[in-house]
Amino acid sequence: MKMGIHRNEFLRLIKIIPFPATAKLKDVVAIMEAYQKMEAKNGK
Repeated sequence: MKMGIHRNEFLRLIKIIPFPATAKLKDVVAIMEAYQKMEAKNGK
């Protein structure tokens, strides 16, 4: 399985987004990718 998120981004976003302990990795990655798209739109 290839993740679409770099390790640095993963570590940054895991601090920002409060994931439940039961979250599946693929769900976490999907949410992180959506968050990055939102950031890009907001010009962060």
